[in-house]
Amino acid sequence: PAPTPLVAAAPTLDPTHTPEPIPTPVPTSTPSPTATRAPTATPNPTATLPPPTATPIPEPTIHAQTLGNGLKMILYEDHSAPVVSVNLWYRVGSRNERVGGRGMAHIMEHMMFEGTDRFNREQRSELIERAGGFENAFTGDDATAYFQVLPKEKLELALDMEADRMQDLVFSQEHFDSAREIVKEEFRVRVENDPFAQAFDRFRELLFDGTS
Repeated sequence: PAPTPLVAAAPTLDPTHTPEPIPTPVPTSTPSPTATRAPTATPNPTATLPPPTATPIPEPTIHAQTLGNGLKMILYEDHSAPVVSVNLWYRVGSRNERVGGRGMAHIMEHMMFEGTDRFNREQRSELIERAGGFENAFTGDDATAYFQVLPKEKLELALDMEADRMQDLVFSQEHFDSAREIVKEEFRVRVENDPFAQAFDRFRELLFDGTS
């Protein structure tokens, strides 16, 4: 006999039955590395070092002495920088000029840079610059000063050159004429071309009129 076909019976739907909801699967989250791992602190190499301490600098000291030739020496000792400053002051300035000879103190200041037989003008400047220093001078009412600033190892060089021009300065008419023209130009720029300087210059004339 022919086989009887299997017929699946269709399910009978009950209109009053509410089907159970299908639960939504909750995905398994991968833990964030920043959420579960504590931050690693970068080690500070100076954290265990003692705090730096400043090296104390001694207070400046002053020593004074007068030599047998009348030269007064003042030593101002300050070790805050490895340099030395040599200042040579002459107690003569514009107050020592005669009437009608104005500017002579300033001219003499310029002539002191003309050199000696040992150190001419160019050699002197070159030696100071090669040593890493500089020099200059100024003329005041009661003093004319010359100074050099050099590395401390060059103190002897500055003293040698000052002593040399103190006793062996070369004078010539050519040097004098050159210095006089320079001083005249400086006077024109600093006094004659400046109304305030002119007023102050006139004030000093009236203030010290009749004095010597």
